[in-house]
Amino acid sequence: SLGTVGVALKTCHPFGTLVEERIAAGSMEVGLGIHGEPGASLARLAPADAIVDEMLRMIVSTEEGCSYLALPRGERVALLVNNLGAATPIEMCVVARRAITALRSVHGVCVSRVYSGAFMTSLDMSGVSLSLLRLDDERIARLDAPAAPLAWPASATPAADAAPLPPPELPSGAQTRHVPPADATTPPILSSEQQAATLRAVRAAAEAVCALEPLLTEWD
Repeated sequence: SLGTVGVALKTCHPFGTLVEERIAAGSMEVGLGIHGEPGASLARLAPADAIVDEMLRMIVSTEEGCSYLALPRGERVALLVNNLGAATPIEMCVVARRAITALRSVHGVCVSRVYSGAFMTSLDMSGVSLSLLRLDDERIARLDAPAAPLAWPASATPAADAAPLPPPELPSGAQTRHVPPADATTPPILSSEQQAATLRAVRAAAEAVCALEPLLTEWD
């Protein structure tokens, strides 16, 4: 009922020890252990979406000798995206987004619950793990039950078709003007003189920032 796999770009470094980095630059280790045990394989670094796709393929593979977690289309699952230690928040969001999309569109399963965070870390290991749990009503009820540990977050139920956010309310008395969608016959909003003035202003601002580069670097 449960399948998981991890990928890391760097192994963990226990405090007070000298550990040689075994994962070369431009490579990643697939299926490594939480205590830094060598993984099942080394692979070349790839875009995040491709890495997530391969992780999911491994989890749900039904190939002979590789059967792990067979998920028929329409199956309900909980997805856990785990930070192995040093993944950044934006990296976690990228992985979660792709995993949800691929599970729905490629594997045809229903992602009923999503958890993302640092649940089982390995010091400063730079990587993530994905876990899938097959769900039924009883398991959903247990996952949704109140829990005391502060580290356990409330689950998220991703919307199938999220509605666009409404436009913000303008201050009272603000001047507004409706701008119709542009097409090949729509005249420009700005005149030629206004466009030239805008271009000069933007260029002057950019040149001023470039000229201040030494001072900005010193401040930084």
